[in-house]
Amino acid sequence: MKILYSRYSYLLKYVMSCYPENLKDRWCYNCPMCAKAYLYSVAVGGDPVKIGMKKNLFEMKYKNLYPIF
Repeated sequence: MKILYSRYSYLLKYVMSCYPENLKDRWCYNCPMCAKAYLYSVAVGGDPVKIGMKKNLFEMKYKNLYPIF
């Protein structure tokens, strides 16, 4: 993810984690894979908005998406 953000940022618009039923958005915001992509983006110092995330998946209402919690 760090290499993607630092070297190939032009490819960020193609990042997806799941196949959402709503094809207007690349993210369903309702699965652990979306949460994982969000987490990794923030962990490497990237901006989740650059991969198309429109919601903050660190809010308490998304706690159930992180299996460790």
